[in-house]
Amino acid sequence: MGTAIAPLDSFKQELKLQEANFRPLLPASIRPEKFEAIVIAAVSGNPKLMECTRESLWKACVQGAELGLSLNPTLGEADILPVWNGMTKKNEAQFRPRYKGLMKLALQSKEVTSIRSVLVHEKDEFEVIEGLRPDIIHKPARGERGPLTDVYCVWTLRGTPEPQFEVMDRAQVMRIKARSPSGKDDKGPWKTDEAEMWRKTVVRRASKYMPISCEAFQNAVAADNIAEVGGAFDITEDGEIIDITAGPEPEYDDAQVDGIEDSLPEVVAEADVELVEFLPTDDWRTWCVRAYKVCKALPEVDRPEWIRKHEAMLEEASQSQPRAVKSIKDLTAEEA
Repeated sequence: MGTAIAPLDSFKQELKLQEANFRPLLPASIRPEKFEAIVIAAVSGNPKLMECTRESLWKACVQGAELGLSLNPTLGEADILPVWNGMTKKNEAQFRPRYKGLMKLALQSKEVTSIRSVLVHEKDEFEVIEGLRPDIIHKPARGERGPLTDVYCVWTLRGTPEPQFEVMDRAQVMRIKARSPSGKDDKGPWKTDEAEMWRKTVVRRASKYMPISCEAFQNAVAADNIAEVGGAFDITEDGEIIDITAGPEPEYDDAQVDGIEDSLPEVVAEADVELVEFLPTDDWRTWCVRAYKVCKALPEVDRPEWIRKHEAMLEEASQSQPRAVKSIKDLTAEEA
């Protein structure tokens, strides 16, 4: 009777046989042997990846290799996670940069000279100062610091002496968690490594204020945004990541809005004119539809104030629905 082959050894044999399938995806700078080592390292760290579709596993590993982020858990730069796809009824591998990986890419661009992501706890002394000289005062408490309350990212750009910062409080972070599919997973990163997700969330938010010339950094942020809201990558034959998008968004006209509005539960259609809340029945697309209709119904003079009151929600919606948010904001430019 033959000796049973261990699952990892069997996967290594399969990997060798499938070289012809993943070789066309590889960038010219990555040899097949190096790529095989990357895949084996990822699978060794998380055997459940062997249950994922091979195409998704190859693409996830190519994304990490293209961006130059290590999958070594001790470095904390990036992960590949198995995610259940309800459409295909299969597990698919998903590349996810960590906050350390994002900051590494920002620094490699040379446009960002320093960057930190810092957690704030309930017992810390913490104050945000706005005005002509914005500043943060943060004195961590000694001993037990209590639950997380805020998180901030501080960075300095090349040629700019004053650091910039972005702060998010618990309510803002929890809203992002609530929108994320992984936020509803008891075994997902929001459950197993919540502090990591807080740090990464504020780095992603801060990326909007960093130079677009930080290409690898912006690509990694886009990869993470798409993983949060759903979407896919296109990869050239040379392994270059292109067209990072969560898919086309509709332009809203009155007929489209009315059609979607009619299909929503009654409680959604009767949203408060003063504040369009994000309801349990919502995703960002349906929220934008309701917000557009409410804002359009207001007198033109009142629309800027409505935009101001919804600024935080519009900012979050813009991560996955930028064109829809633009349509809403464009209402303030309409002539009377």
